[in-house]
Amino acid sequence: MKDYSLDKEQSKHYIKDFRTVKTETGDAYEIIFADGTVFKNVQANEANLQKIEKIQEEQAKKGVENKETFISRRTKTGVLTGLSAVAAGVAGYGLTTLASTMGLVDSTALTFAIGTGVITILGSIPAFSKLVQNHGKVKELEKIEYRDTHKEQLGNIGAFANSLVGVPSKVARLIEEEQNPFSILNIDSFSQEDLETIIDNMEREQKTGLQYVKSQNSK
Repeated sequence: MKDYSLDKEQSKHYIKDFRTVKTETGDAYEIIFADGTVFKNVQANEANLQKIEKIQEEQAKKGVENKETFISRRTKTGVLTGLSAVAAGVAGYGLTTLASTMGLVDSTALTFAIGTGVITILGSIPAFSKLVQNHGKVKELEKIEYRDTHKEQLGNIGAFANSLVGVPSKVARLIEEEQNPFSILNIDSFSQEDLETIIDNMEREQKTGLQYVKSQNSK
């Protein structure tokens, strides 16, 4: 999941991800915190998995509550990125024009003008990186919000024979095989568009009122 901590102190306690690794005594979890710290040798068992899921669901809930903060950050970084791009263009054009006007259009003048433009562009990269990060956070929060809004319907997916029509096979397989496929632990395995397709199929099936053979999604 994305990092929805709002400051350094929160990031120290924010579980961003976990992975299963092989050890001398068997499988173990490595817990990855938002500040980059990795806790190792966590027992790979159902109890710990449930604890991780509970913690991440709480983090997601708080993230949704703070969604406007991340939207605001995305807007601000978008403005900064735009201004940096404009500045780069103006700087490059202005220096090249100045060199031409002064009769200095040789390799040295052009190199200087281009170099200045490149430096200005490189200066905008951090802002663009932040823009991408904040946009990704907002998109994931919208997906989580949509999932939570339709939680009851998604929990009844097995009652609908055509719920997975148009859903990518990888996502369909996840839903068919896992007990809780829409868990926060699987948030990177499906898109909001997948959820919308499922809900749309279920509503269309319900609206027609037709009878179907037993759903393959039944659990």
